[in-house]
Amino acid sequence: MAKKLLTWIALNEKTILRLAILLYLIIFSAICLWKYSIFAYDGLDLAIFNNVFWQTIHGQPFAQSIHPHSFLGDHAGFGLLILVPIYAWFQDPRTLLILQTAALALTAWPIYLLAKAQTIHRPLSAEKLTAATCWKESFSATEKNYRKLFPLIIALAWLLNPLVQNINLFEFHLLPFALLPLFFMLLAYEKNQRRRFILFAMAAMIFREDVALVVAAIGLLAVLEKKSWWWRLIPTLFGAAWFLMATRVIAYFAPNHSYKFLIYYSWLIETPGNLFNHLLTLGNLEMLLGFGLPLLFLPYLAPKKLMLTLGPLLQILLSAPGGSSIVIQTHYAVLFLPAIFLATMTAVNNIVVTKKENKNRPRGFFRSPALVGLILLSSAYGALSLGPLPTALTHLISGEGQTIKRSAQQILSLIPEDAAVIASYELLPHLSSRAQVFSAHYVFLGVEQFATGPYQPSTDQPLWLAFADHDLFTYRTQFLKIAWAKPYYTGGRERLAAQVGSLMARAGHYSIYGPLQSSLTISPPFTQPPEPLPNKPLIFADGTTINAYQTEIKPDRLLIHFDLTLGREPNETKIFTFTLIDATGKQLEIESPLINDLHQPINAGAAYEFVADFSFYKKLAEKSPISIKLKTLEATQILDALGSTVAHPDQETSLGIFELD
Repeated sequence: MAKKLLTWIALNEKTILRLAILLYLIIFSAICLWKYSIFAYDGLDLAIFNNVFWQTIHGQPFAQSIHPHSFLGDHAGFGLLILVPIYAWFQDPRTLLILQTAALALTAWPIYLLAKAQTIHRPLSAEKLTAATCWKESFSATEKNYRKLFPLIIALAWLLNPLVQNINLFEFHLLPFALLPLFFMLLAYEKNQRRRFILFAMAAMIFREDVALVVAAIGLLAVLEKKSWWWRLIPTLFGAAWFLMATRVIAYFAPNHSYKFLIYYSWLIETPGNLFNHLLTLGNLEMLLGFGLPLLFLPYLAPKKLMLTLGPLLQILLSAPGGSSIVIQTHYAVLFLPAIFLATMTAVNNIVVTKKENKNRPRGFFRSPALVGLILLSSAYGALSLGPLPTALTHLISGEGQTIKRSAQQILSLIPEDAAVIASYELLPHLSSRAQVFSAHYVFLGVEQFATGPYQPSTDQPLWLAFADHDLFTYRTQFLKIAWAKPYYTGGRERLAAQVGSLMARAGHYSIYGPLQSSLTISPPFTQPPEPLPNKPLIFADGTTINAYQTEIKPDRLLIHFDLTLGREPNETKIFTFTLIDATGKQLEIESPLINDLHQPINAGAAYEFVADFSFYKKLAEKSPISIKLKTLEATQILDALGSTVAHPDQETSLGIFELD
């Protein structure tokens, strides 16, 4: 039975691969659309790219409003123009997410062809040719089928690879679109096809400037593999010339007329003595282990092929952040993947044709079904341990994010389609298909990325602000730990508040502020009951006092109001946790930062009105006792398995817990 199944798979390997590609496309498109629907794309890149695509469609090529300069001042992403006609059919961030998924899925096809070229058509030395001839004569049909199936296995390993899946789910970038032509370029290299090599190298490099580093490294690989002088010189010269041209284009459009990402390497000039300690870190080791684990560490058995990672590796290792799990979780892994998979194919091929058993019968790597499945099992384990699928499945089953979805949609529905908007991280992608949209975090800082210049929303229209309660806490955890941003943190709240008028509406953790001096008729976020409900003062350890609380109950609304006298600063670190208990006794915790209105004073001793929105928990809150906890929280922003930003607590201190009457 097993032999018949193996034979059937060998006869239908292309059909199986096509179905696997289609299945990947369906599954990850669905996950990306779900992640978008729950407002979990909060890394800024999806919003930036969607705005660039939208502006290009509407007559402003490569323009953007989130960064106040041409997109070409960030990256030489000329390949964007190839995707624009497709985007024009449905001008929405979800189009970009599906296109990125398709690009990653379809890359499995050239990987399959490259593996075939490696295992079947690859020229062999006289010694290896003898072993291969011996293999053909002595291996059984079943053993030959295992070797024949390797191209299918390595292509499926691509679709299961956690690095690929993490790239797919983390934001949107043009860089993944370079992978398809890069693998076709490697196929041309293996088959000594010069014209095709140039064609596919060009097709890859138009998506970002640093793809040229991989192309240039082909020359180094050709030297190690003793190929002709054409292969030693042309790829290196071609890649180097393109990289130089691309960086000159970027410098022309950049606000400071230089390649702004050089800031990551300024430490090499300032503190060159730290180089050894910078390279010898657990983060770098973690990154290298993450590259090898899903493929049984086979890539490290073919070090020549790994020379293709030299440029991208130096990019990461010599940058100020260095290597870490972030590389495995994000698009930074893209340029490592061609070398990793090429090295895996080469390692397996070398094992097959050089290891001998008994006399001169080669010891085939695929002699046993267990060994055949080992690469797939390792890839599947990598997907489960390092990839996004388990977390996505858990969230889908639990329904987590639906409350956020409803409240965010309610807020966004109040903003006119053609309005100029300042937006929170997670709301930005949903508002980016418009001419004038700005990131709240840049307005908060008052400077552009890397402080290359002042940041002022360039619009003569009234500005709206779509904001999340936790944004001020997020800014504190981020900017006080970033060297270029830290000097601009102070006064950020006031800079942001100065751009907009009063709070117009609130839903869940989201708020909308109207334009300055506006006569808008939107209902105010709450109305005071005729008489506040009496409650004895709740006094917390930091001196914060709740003098009274009052509720507003409507058919679709439950707000709890607190009149506070603020305690000792900094109030940006203070968070309320409300705990409700459902009918089964399970606790539901709802967190909300203390500060949820930009215009109210936050200094110690100030009077402050805090509003907690329980509208989406209304039925539970009306029946369950509610306990309230005030705590201070110091945290670090990290990425979760979905590629979304979450706060990882570093230090938490309770300032008191009370039960509300």
